[in-house]
Amino acid sequence: MDLSELDSIIELESADCVVTDPTSGDTLFTLVMAGPEHAKTLAYRSGEGARTAARGKRAGGVLQALEARAEELITDPEEARDREVDELCSRTLDWKGVTDNGANVPFDAKMVATLYRSKRWLREQVSGFLSDTKNWRVRSSKH
Repeated sequence: MDLSELDSIIELESADCVVTDPTSGDTLFTLVMAGPEHAKTLAYRSGEGARTAARGKRAGGVLQALEARAEELITDPEEARDREVDELCSRTLDWKGVTDNGANVPFDAKMVATLYRSKRWLREQVSGFLSDTKNWRVRSSKH
């Protein structure tokens, strides 16, 4: 392998997540999502780290905080859902193809949060998209 080939793989800042009807597979709309190295993703994760560290100080250490957090997530499904919704919202940059009675609807972060909170199937699709590393890498045509 030629090491220069590694330079041909580009990490995307954002990517389009095509949302489909969970029963028919028909395309519904598109969400523009922040990639793993996007500033909004990093800011969200940094905030999560700060929250864990703060819990660690209260709990007597980082390990204890992580154990307490894991216990919360296991026993409180609403808390787990809320954290998932928070991450999805933080990484949703825009949408395409969202209409109301035929008129385009401008991106609305509150509406996105409501959709994520009320539609488990939407959370599952978008979370799956975010975790698939193939969605965040392309090969440059320059190499």
